[in-house]
Amino acid sequence: MVKKKTNGKGNGKSKGNNGNGRMFKPGQSGNPGGQPSRKMWSDALRLAVNRVHINPETGKPDGIKLAKIAEKVVEDAVMGNYAAITEVGNRLEGRPITYQNIHEADEPFVPEETEEERIFENAKYFASAVQQAMGEKKGKGKPH
Repeated sequence: MVKKKTNGKGNGKSKGNNGNGRMFKPGQSGNPGGQPSRKMWSDALRLAVNRVHINPETGKPDGIKLAKIAEKVVEDAVMGNYAAITEVGNRLEGRPITYQNIHEADEPFVPEETEEERIFENAKYFASAVQQAMGEKKGKGKPH
């Protein structure tokens, strides 16, 4: 004799089962509200970066942490950190448009040198503009 698992009420239905082997009626969503839209990591970061930064030397507040992070990224960009330069550029100008070259499968793809040169020249121009802006901010001099 095989015993059926029941929910303890003796009606032969397991918990959540509506008698047809399913937990929900046909056509009824098991998650009508959908997945929650909040993202815990993003929420935690938003809270953290918007907290007041306390200067460890003076013990006094000196701005929000997000501003301190932004200043550090810009300083790293000025020092030549390529990742920081890219981040600042992407945030200010948006990510560059990427083009795809469609070619035959048996032909190797060779990027045009002129495109690489243009990208390199833009990066040099951007780095000099950041250095110039940082010099103005710190009062080190006028733009060149």
